[in-house]
Amino acid sequence: MSSPYSFSWSNASAGTYSLTARATDDKAAVTISTAVNVTVSDSTNTPPTVSITAPANNAAFIAPATIVIDATASDTDGTISKVEFFQGTTKLGEDLSSPYSFSWSNAAAGTYSLTARATDDKAAVTISTAVNVTVSDPTNTPPTVSITAPANNAAFIAPATIVIDATASDTDGTITKVEFFQGTTKLGEDLSSPYSFSWSNSAAGTYSLTARATDDKAAVTTSAVVSVTVNPDPGGFGCPCTVFEPTAGPTNQLWNDGQALQLGMKFRSSVNGFVTGVRFFKQAGNTGTHIGQLYSRTGSLLAQATFTNETASGWQEVALSSPVAINANTTYVISYHSSSGFYSASNPFFNSATVKTPLTGLQSGTDGPNGVYRYSGTPAFPNQNYQSGNYWVDVVFDTSNPLKTTATSVVSSVKTSVSQSSDPQPKDVLKVYPNPFSEIAYIDFVLQNGGEYVINLYDGKGSFVALLKKEQTQAGQKNLIEIDGRGLPSGIYLVRLQSQKGTQTFRIAINR
Repeated sequence: MSSPYSFSWSNASAGTYSLTARATDDKAAVTISTAVNVTVSDSTNTPPTVSITAPANNAAFIAPATIVIDATASDTDGTISKVEFFQGTTKLGEDLSSPYSFSWSNAAAGTYSLTARATDDKAAVTISTAVNVTVSDPTNTPPTVSITAPANNAAFIAPATIVIDATASDTDGTITKVEFFQGTTKLGEDLSSPYSFSWSNSAAGTYSLTARATDDKAAVTTSAVVSVTVNPDPGGFGCPCTVFEPTAGPTNQLWNDGQALQLGMKFRSSVNGFVTGVRFFKQAGNTGTHIGQLYSRTGSLLAQATFTNETASGWQEVALSSPVAINANTTYVISYHSSSGFYSASNPFFNSATVKTPLTGLQSGTDGPNGVYRYSGTPAFPNQNYQSGNYWVDVVFDTSNPLKTTATSVVSSVKTSVSQSSDPQPKDVLKVYPNPFSEIAYIDFVLQNGGEYVINLYDGKGSFVALLKKEQTQAGQKNLIEIDGRGLPSGIYLVRLQSQKGTQTFRIAINR
């Protein structure tokens, strides 16, 4: 009977209880504490679910407001006994039967957090996600707000830093804050003019931006939506890109059905671009001639190339003589023909999509089955399917046409030399020549803003090969880098230039 005072109540059964403490002093005076309500749920009971369906989050009203709060509630292993409605910790009312609703009358000006609390027939309780509402003074004129930057439908490259600027004013008071939202997600706020927020590292996607201004009397106005698109970085390590990683491949045996066949995969890109090549995984013993094809989803042959200089095993790649432009979110079939009937397969595989942004190997059932094949003595459109199998054929995709861009890629391994002149240029210019080349090539570039630049070399799969140059340059100054590629094997390479203006990645080839 001494402090600290405590009692452990064991084996409390399911139910709702009101707990109090009663203190008695040495002169027999007694005081009873405020009650604390607790609920003990059945351990085998699944709690109910509950959510507020109205009003919408961040809804605004004018005082004295009547706010009708609607909720849905369900219980998978029983019934709902009641749904209570709260403003903060204050209970507003309850409803014992569906549809669950409560009308809160004469709500004064202010900002409120509304929740619904569902109790099932075994006393389990679930509280909904809070819905915030604002009630404004009826004599108050709401503020005005608009986003001034970025422009509607502006485009950025991931990972993007998007600076959102807004103007806000109030004719009969002051602005207390401007909040910035992406959809329903709050990004941040600014308490003083000029109102701005910098959203960093935004990933590829399409976003709806709004600004929400609150005045000194709690009136709220939300701006018109500004839509922005963040596109995948065409200069990232993934492009030129493929659906499967270089380390991916089959783990089972090599197959042969006794006859020549065609094997393919349906794919899409989330951005416009170019198919530049075909590749397939070759297990040891896969002999014969292999011919790669790109088809439309309906079977039109768009390009074809024969694999040469194959290795004994691993990924084999052949470049198309001319890159083929493809449209975003459109289905194509990448395929190859095996003259001796050998092939790799993993079954089942395309029961789910394989995604490597911006490419997707489609889930079987999206635009028909995926993992397609066809028995044929000569190349033909594959239109049959077995267990959504993956035949380990892949596409090589780029966001720009490497044969038509003025700024092409370069290779270097042994030496680089730099010469500079003061010839000004009106904008960033990058040229690489000759391309393809066998021994020496040159990078000729001018940076509009000057400053530090870095040029790195990667192989065709995006793996780092070498740092070509890291240096400072003046704005408008011409830079010429000689590249000696004689120490590198033939193939496709990428040069990535990083400067204050951003990143450019270009593709070239060493042919011998």
